[in-house]
Amino acid sequence: MIKKILTYFVLFILLVNTSVKAQTEIKVGVFMNDFIVTTSEPRFYADFYWWCKVPLSVDEELVDDYAYIDFVNATADIINVINEKRVFEDCYYIAGNCKGYFNYYPEFKDYPRDKHRVPLIIESVNHPIETLVLVPDEITYSNQDFQGYNESINANEFKVLGAHFHQSSKVYNTSFGTIDADTKTSYSRLSYDIEIKRKSFSYQIKIIIPCLLLSIIAYLVFFIPASKLEVVVSCTVTSLLACIAVQFTTLGDIPRVGYITKSDLIFYLFYSLFCFALIQSVYTYNMERKGKEERAKIFRVVCRIVYPFLIFFGLFSILH
Repeated sequence: MIKKILTYFVLFILLVNTSVKAQTEIKVGVFMNDFIVTTSEPRFYADFYWWCKVPLSVDEELVDDYAYIDFVNATADIINVINEKRVFEDCYYIAGNCKGYFNYYPEFKDYPRDKHRVPLIIESVNHPIETLVLVPDEITYSNQDFQGYNESINANEFKVLGAHFHQSSKVYNTSFGTIDADTKTSYSRLSYDIEIKRKSFSYQIKIIIPCLLLSIIAYLVFFIPASKLEVVVSCTVTSLLACIAVQFTTLGDIPRVGYITKSDLIFYLFYSLFCFALIQSVYTYNMERKGKEERAKIFRVVCRIVYPFLIFFGLFSILH
């Protein structure tokens, strides 16, 4: 009985070792030379060097097959050229240069204080994850100060916060037309993620300053006699329409999205304030007509204090 248990245990260990050895690790590295994000559409331009290190245990005839990688989110017009093939003491080394546009899926809910993760997705093409896995080149990235990009990169209105690799896999529920192949195949992926943050100061100024100036015009209604209702209505409606025009000028800064951004909330705040000023004036006008001048005066004074408080409290809540 003990001999049988030992025999099964040895067979199990051999089976595990065989499966582990069957999985080949391909070390991949990236150095981003140039990087430009276009916010008007969900894509970015990248010019980078890449390299693969294939173990010497792989037959030399199969090196190109093992090192063949695909940039999944690249557009059709990218230029990818292999520049170098060498043999080192511990690996086969293949390096190239790639440039072109890549797609990504940004999230603009925090605009104009938005942050984005811009991925460069690399996938093994010819071998499933059971036999081949992509890993970061740990020797190159062992230095914490080196994150794989040129520090002089100018990402337009964005600031590069850092970059890191992320390992994953992609399951394809198809046999790709091969009759004897598995209909559920998983391939190794390696994503080089660049974290960026918008330089938001100028964008906030472009939105907030015009709205604040219009809110000052609307604030004047608290000092206009309630009997001048036509003047009050003119001030508030003019401020409201001008604020809508300001919002239209900012629509081209980001793609059309189906959700509310922080920029939208800022405009909605000022729309509400203009309506608040108009409602206050109409309510005060009606109270004075009913002979409640003292009550109308107190209500107007309270609204004068509440109005600026709502502006600063609302902006602080939205932007933080």
